[in-house]
Amino acid sequence: GSISCSLCSVGFTTANIGSYECIQCPPGKTTNKEGSSTCIDCSTGAYAKLVTESSAFTVKCIPCAIGSYADLSGLTQCLLCLPGSIAPLTGTVSCSSCSSGMYSQQPGSSSCSLCPLGSSSDLPFGSSSCSQCMKGFFCSRGTSVSQAQYCDYPSSYCPGNGSFPIPTADGFIAIGEYWNPNSSTFDNGTDGTNRLLYT
Repeated sequence: GSISCSLCSVGFTTANIGSYECIQCPPGKTTNKEGSSTCIDCSTGAYAKLVTESSAFTVKCIPCAIGSYADLSGLTQCLLCLPGSIAPLTGTVSCSSCSSGMYSQQPGSSSCSLCPLGSSSDLPFGSSSCSQCMKGFFCSRGTSVSQAQYCDYPSSYCPGNGSFPIPTADGFIAIGEYWNPNSSTFDNGTDGTNRLLYT
């Protein structure tokens, strides 16, 4: 009887003409069509995966899921973005750092979060957490360290971890260490930390 030839599935090829079996491409590689004789690398932003289609095995290049990336071609799996960075779209080649005033705690994140009230991000870019706002300062939501605002002493004080300055009561002024914006240092005197003095 006659023997008919059939095309190898995508991701499979033959070693030579006249072969009777199809061989799966090496890890990270596939073919660009059925019946191809050459295996190629999956491009950056994707990885090679063995899948079943119509009861047949094929190797497809799958775009990286959100929160992951592939910066090299020919990968068999995508890499998770590190804390402090994100991949908001599929097929990402590299992760983006969280902006100042934002953070991402978990690996594989797809979005950054604003630093909560009373805190700020430590790094200008790529923070994985937010730190308590320093004493003498107050921090609104999504504040970077450089955006933290200092207290208006001696009429208010900021004990740290504050989201707004606390006004001093009538007959009191705030005293202690305070931030001097002119010298960019902490000075001693009447200002905005956490102690009140009756006048």
